[in-house]
Amino acid sequence: MTYYPANKRYEAKALRKMTIAFNRNTESDLLEWIESQENKAGYIKQLIREDMERQQKH
Repeated sequence: MTYYPANKRYEAKALRKMTIAFNRNTESDLLEWIESQENKAGYIKQLIREDMERQQKH
């Protein structure tokens, strides 16, 4: 994929990327689960939104 200067500017201004690490030995169940999700980012965002809603109800 070719990145153009406009793409780089957009990403720098609009996006915040985060990384998560899974330990293959102690968190293999989590790793297997997330790898089975078709849309990993969408799945994680959905979990965060659901947690936010639960937190706001308290």
